[in-house]
Amino acid sequence: MSDAADSHTPLQDEEIRRLLAPLCGVTRVAVGVSGGPDSLALLFMLSGWRGADSSRRVFAFTVDHGLRPEAADEAAYVAAVCKKLSIDHETLMWTGSKPAAGIQAAAREARKALLAGAARRVGVQAIALAHHRDDQAETFLLRLARGSGVYGLGAMRGETHWEGLRVVRPLLDVPKSRLVETLRKAGIDWREDPSNEDERYARVRIRKLIPVLEREGLTAERLSQTAFRLARAADALDVWVSNVLGANALVHPAGPVKLPVSALGDVPDEIRYRAISRLLRFGGGGDYAPRFEKLRRLCDDLFAARSGKATLAGAVLRRDGDTLFCWREHGREGIAAIDLKGPDRRVWDGRFFVEVPSQSSLRVAALGKGGLARLGLERPAGWPAEAFEGSPVLELACGGGRERDIAVPGIAGGQLPLGWRFGFLRSLDRVNGADGRKSGGEA
Repeated sequence: MSDAADSHTPLQDEEIRRLLAPLCGVTRVAVGVSGGPDSLALLFMLSGWRGADSSRRVFAFTVDHGLRPEAADEAAYVAAVCKKLSIDHETLMWTGSKPAAGIQAAAREARKALLAGAARRVGVQAIALAHHRDDQAETFLLRLARGSGVYGLGAMRGETHWEGLRVVRPLLDVPKSRLVETLRKAGIDWREDPSNEDERYARVRIRKLIPVLEREGLTAERLSQTAFRLARAADALDVWVSNVLGANALVHPAGPVKLPVSALGDVPDEIRYRAISRLLRFGGGGDYAPRFEKLRRLCDDLFAARSGKATLAGAVLRRDGDTLFCWREHGREGIAAIDLKGPDRRVWDGRFFVEVPSQSSLRVAALGKGGLARLGLERPAGWPAEAFEGSPVLELACGGGRERDIAVPGIAGGQLPLGWRFGFLRSLDRVNGADGRKSGGEA
């Protein structure tokens, strides 16, 4: 059905069931709700999805960034709606200092971190977000203006992951007007964020251009369709990259990766760049692919020489003859340690997850410079010693004892005690273009 036919029609029950099909098998879902019509419509849809099924639970979270005085009232309004729908609600506060520049980007990152933390705390299986077709069209245009390539122009995905948490966007093909009409039919009011009209922000300026573009046929529907097609092309590239890395890359349990240069010798440049980008993201634990121009220069320099070393995106890439090594850069500031007291589940350095049972404690830190020698451990054969400076060392204590055992994955310590879990947050196959893409400058 086209926009012209359905733009003022509320979503019907069968459509809602189809849109929420990605939640099949999910019993606990979190939803980010701002008080605007988009997220409130999704909240209403999820209340119907839950229905009378006692095994299903919905947790609503509102992020108050502390940037507008109206935000507290908006959060209170969302809480009132949730109470009427018998849905658990919590307001999450963004505390601490705020940057003077790039405030919207910082606010998005804060919202993501707060939502992910709250979702993990209540034990959900997925986070649902209310981005819709109009948002997708705006994202496409923003990335086009910034010179993005096929990955960036694929825009937002219907499913992605935040630090191992599944995130779904079931409304990406639904125009905002239909969400508004769905709320009106349900008798639910909403709140408008005045910053959505503030032309200091690029997204707002792009949004106000769309009516002009529509007169030339560049409707939100067509822009969204183009993004979808480019996303499929990006997925095809990712499959090729996965095949190359899956057949040739060796991942050490402590984090470093090595790859024969010859594995990338006969592939197109685009596949070579994507393979190196994925190594850097996996090795460095970053959420986003590096900027393409920096990536291209690094790749071209390393492939033109028989040896060399460079750093990018929190990772080190080193060539020794026909072998590429990639590992986490330890850096001048080092890598922050974490301390856990069970039961707890945390993510360390964006690369590893760790779970400890009750009555247990654990400290995870980086080996650091000279760490292998300091602990009396031998360097794994075929790897540079410095490749393990950013690798995790686990200090385990059970039952409140003072003695602490040391474990370094793949090097020392063997199996963890029963009930403990530690491993990569995502496999090399999962670190692809669709998983956490920055909103500008990608290839």
